Amino acid sequence: FMARKLAAAQKALEAVAKDDFDQVRKTTAEMIELSRHEAWERMASPRFVQDTVDFVSAAEFLSRMAEAKDAEGTSLGFMRLTMTCTNCHQHIRTSSVADLDREVTPENRTLIAEAK
Repeated sequence: FMARKLAAAQKALEAVAKDDFDQVRKTTAEMIELSRHEAWERMASPRFVQDTVDFVSAAEFLSRMAEAKDAEGTSLGFMRLTMTCTNCHQHIRTSSVADLDREVTPENRTLIAEAK
């Protein structure tokens, strides 16, 4: 699913460059949906939940700018989205966060559910 999220982000960049506002909205919706994937629950921590909230907020901003057909706003929104990606990936590179084989706890499910 991370590869799908990256592919959607690449499509969003292309759409931003072409002022294809409909495609920007489509790809941001896809990225938001992928952010709610069950595997994210396994990495839930207060920091990760905040990273996810920041990503979704940036994607929603990007979508609003596309809906308004604001070319400058979509450029800014994509930059903001990219920053949330790099911030989160710096966080998940730690070994304790990157361990996906651990059991999903009720507390982790609650953290993710509250972030949605």
